Amino acid sequence: MIKNVIGALAGVAALGAGAASASVLDFQEIAPSGVTYVGGTTATLSNATINNLSGADLVFLSDRGANGSFCGVTELGGINCSNWVEILFDEAVSNLRFGTSAHGGGDATVATLFDDMDNELAQFTFTADEFADFTGITGIARVVLDGRGSGALGHTYNDFTFDTQAIPVPAAALLFVPALAALRRKRAA
Repeated sequence: MIKNVIGALAGVAALGAGAASASVLDFQEIAPSGVTYVGGTTATLSNATINNLSGADLVFLSDRGANGSFCGVTELGGINCSNWVEILFDEAVSNLRFGTSAHGGGDATVATLFDDMDNELAQFTFTADEFADFTGITGIARVVLDGRGSGALGHTYNDFTFDTQAIPVPAAALLFVPALAALRRKRAA
């Protein structure tokens, strides 16, 4: 009996440690068509939260990028995307890739990736409509996009793709294995 339970737990652990799966940030969840202003500094997607650290609105556009795009405006109701925003992923991701659009002369955005302990993992500076590829970087929990030094209207951000890792059996479930082994030893004695 105990042997069967231990075998079942091992099987569940093997299933939970599956391969990575590809995901996207789908801004069309918020803006299915046209332009949508979020009246506030925070917007929640199905797999991430976006915060405008400049304290103004977030703007989502359905017509840029494969899954729409977004930016944080510098003033309430404004259109200047020279902003300072962060993306908090619901779970750590890897192999992040994304782009910018709507570049104007003098625009620059610094993208900085952090892990869940707030350690800097990588940085990239956008100075045009570009695509950043952070393939090979794992454990990304947060991205900060700082466009406050832009000289024009700033960037919008789009086409976020990344990998998520299947979550293995929770640690609490693994505590059962030693307990079951102890029961087995007790019964054998």
